[in-house]
This record gives sequence, structure tokens and C-alpha cells, in this order.
Amino acid sequence: MKDINPNFFYAVKLDEECKFESAVWVDARCRASYEYYGDVVSVDSTYRTNRHGLPFVLFIGVNNHGKSTLLGCALLGNEEIPSYEWVFSQWVKCMRTVPQRIITDQYRSIFGAIRNTLPDTCHRWCIWHITKKLPSKLGGYRRYRDLYDDLNDIVWNSQTEESFEDNWSKFIDEYKLHNNTWLSGLLVYD
Repeated sequence: MKDINPNFFYAVKLDEECKFESAVWVDARCRASYEYYGDVVSVDSTYRTNRHGLPFVLFIGVNNHGKSTLLGCALLGNEEIPSYEWVFSQWVKCMRTVPQRIITDQYRSIFGAIRNTLPDTCHRWCIWHITKKLPSKLGGYRRYRDLYDDLNDIVWNSQTEESFEDNWSKFIDEYKLHNNTWLSGLLVYD
């Protein structure tokens, strides 16, 4: 690909025995899209459809039409912090700038890697992944339906950060959720 298009970027990490560890690749279209739509980047590592079971990571942006646009790909040998750190550092090396904001699922290793390699990037959890976990994490509460509706209202209808904070605090008090470690872990501040 590099012979066909000099703007194609790739990096491969091998171990001491020259066995595959990780790879990152970004084509010219991804690089151009990042220039226009890279202010917020979503990193999705939920795919494991390859025959080797290696985590497949997508860097995604959203264009002016609200459509997803690919900003790069990676294959990881494992989901440990150093693997993600290497992938993020190679991707940033390609793009030449760090994203302002990054959205990920709730893998702790991604969180740690972002803290270490992208310390000035604002990191947030993906709301889709959070809401998907609500039934398993909060479904046992007696007033789950009310709780679910109130939580959705807070997330989608808070107009400012301050109103979200106030509503969140009232929500935690009303449903007596002070000791829920999963909910406590959702609010991670930079």
C-alpha cells in the first residue's frame, strides 16, 4: 500500500522472537478525514471477528452529516495497557496531533493508556456502552423503571455541566445509590 500511496501509514510491533504483537494502519482518506473531523475521536475495541481472536480497534470520527468516518485501524496482540499505549502513540505519530476529546468503552486498560499517552486529551466513556449495561448493573433495584427513566432524562436533557451535576447528585440521593461502585466509576474527571 505504501508503494501505491505514499500517504499510507502503518507500523508493526514485533516481540523479541519477531512474532506479531500489534499493528496500526491509516490510509490517506483517514488522514484527511482526521484533519476535518478529528476534534472528537471514538475508539472502539469491541470487535473480535478475525480468526485469531485479536482485538480489532477502530478510530472513528463523525463528519458534518452526522455519519461515521474511519480515522484508522489497529490489531492488538493483547488488551494490556502497553499495547494500547503503543497503538495510541503510533496513531498520533501518523496524525501529527492529539485529539481534543476521545470517547471509549469502559476498558480500564484503554483508560490507563490514554492517561499515559494522551494526558491533555479529554476522555469520556461511551454513552451507548453505559446504557447497554444499565439492566445488568441496576436492574435489581426495586424502582428500576423510574431509575432508568430519570437517569436517561439527566443524561439527555441536562443543558449545562452544572445542571447535570445537580441532577446527578439528586438522582443518587433519591435512589440511595451512594454505595453503587459502578455508578461511582462512571464519573471520571480530568
